[in-house]
Amino acid sequence: MLSNRMQKNVDSFMPKIAVQVAQRSADVPPIDLGTAENRLIRHEMVEIIKQAIQDNLTVADLSYQKGFAGDPRLQAALAHLFSTRFHALVPVQASEVVVGPGGGAIIDSFAFSVGDVGDAMLVLAPYWSGFSFQFEVRPDVTIIPVHVSCDDPGEIAGMLETALAEQTRAGRRVRAVVGCNPHNPLGQCFTRDVLTALLLFCQARELHYLSDEVYALSTYESEDCPAPEPFTSVLALDLPALGVDVSRVHMAWSISKDLACNGLRLGTFVSRNPQVALAVALGANTQVSALTAIAMTSLLTNEAQLEQILKLSRTRLQTAYAAMRRFLRAHEMEYIPAWAGMYVWARLDKTITTWEQETALQKRLADHGVAVSAGRSYSSQQPGWYRLSFALEGDALAEGLRRIEAACV
Repeated sequence: MLSNRMQKNVDSFMPKIAVQVAQRSADVPPIDLGTAENRLIRHEMVEIIKQAIQDNLTVADLSYQKGFAGDPRLQAALAHLFSTRFHALVPVQASEVVVGPGGGAIIDSFAFSVGDVGDAMLVLAPYWSGFSFQFEVRPDVTIIPVHVSCDDPGEIAGMLETALAEQTRAGRRVRAVVGCNPHNPLGQCFTRDVLTALLLFCQARELHYLSDEVYALSTYESEDCPAPEPFTSVLALDLPALGVDVSRVHMAWSISKDLACNGLRLGTFVSRNPQVALAVALGANTQVSALTAIAMTSLLTNEAQLEQILKLSRTRLQTAYAAMRRFLRAHEMEYIPAWAGMYVWARLDKTITTWEQETALQKRLADHGVAVSAGRSYSSQQPGWYRLSFALEGDALAEGLRRIEAACV
């Protein structure tokens, strides 16, 4: 009934996501600490979106968008956002911005555009489990996890070189290096030296570099990190001065996390390479709703309103992280100090030594009514680590932590 390629995907992915599908469709779903959604500013965002559509929707918006790579007004608003809040060294032009139906769709289109079936991407690990869907389902390229530090540039070239050599010996072509900054699931920002090392490696090996910056505007004050590494976008680096070809460096962002709009489906791709930008646009053409474009254009062009909602988000993320931190420290659970994103990477049970034990604890947590993301799906090197999202409203977070306590302690 199905094509061979889709049957392979169904057989591969459905067993992995069956639990999540069942949980989300349950009559009484668990408290979700597994999905990275920013639920802290949703009420405010609903009012902003409703007002924007009421004020700006016209009959013209019922037609197809005028631009091939996105609504021109939205592209211009995004270009301004990246030029200012991402501190682009060279101002981003609207023609360099592509929009698509979510960050995942953008990554899918990028992989499909630069990789052929059977090619590989070196992905900095641990990495967001969703990368597996975006790279493997439609593009059919293989993820090669490479475990590197967010703050140690000395190890990066060697680790990437080893991974590249292994793929070459296996007869597999590597097309790109992909990194998430701020890091998902570690909740930290890459140093400039690390970014430089990544880019120099890609330049030397003629590889693309894709920087997934979906949590760029979700940094916050953290008691664990009084002087944290600030977020640095690849757009802020002087690539020519580093000897890096700008046509091989690309950036992805979406409204899902920083603006708490997972459901509105708007992802963006920034590239100084017209050929790659055109290819990504072709893969995501006319798939963004006019209502989403109207709402986001309105918000992104209202600097005072944008600053207010981002500041509110940072303040609430700080408070929520502090609550998660107190819980983990009170129960002597190991975790990676964070200051970005909306999750923490934690080892809930230090006695776990196998993936089977990790899965068993995840099931026990689900039985207690709380969902978490297990480390194996993030290509963790050690069993027993989980990503815990904390951007829930106070009562839900407190109850979720109480259920973790009941299952683990």
